[in-house]
Amino acid sequence: MPCSCHQSRPTSSSSGSGSAGLTAALAAVHAGKRVIVVGRSDRVGGTAAISGGRIWIPGNPFMREQALRDSPDDALTYLRRLTLGGDEVLLAAFVEEGMATLEFLTEHTRHEDPDYQPRRPARRRPGRARRGDPGLQRGDRTR
Repeated sequence: MPCSCHQSRPTSSSSGSGSAGLTAALAAVHAGKRVIVVGRSDRVGGTAAISGGRIWIPGNPFMREQALRDSPDDALTYLRRLTLGGDEVLLAAFVEEGMATLEFLTEHTRHEDPDYQPRRPARRRPGRARRGDPGLQRGDRTR
């Protein structure tokens, strides 16, 4: 079905409307591209709809503000176990580029950062998880 929301043709596309797809689309828009986001569902969110829209970035400045220690080696150890032996080049790139991505998202989106249970004892604000919000709500219909 042709896109009825824009009269001009996109100059870039993004696969999926989850965290990675929307981040790629946002970066393309800030690079001057007209973007279309394509996904299999008629709802925004992808796997982010399941995870609550959180992004996982090791050693982020919000952790440092709370004196929580982290290292690239610890993050890689965690990811290796989580991915059951994922591609080392991709895992290393994720850890190395995560901070730049977080900085970009912090600058160009609204974000909410309380802990999952903000009224509980020992909560943190900013919280331990980060949630970017490009203006769409999880589960919003796209058509």
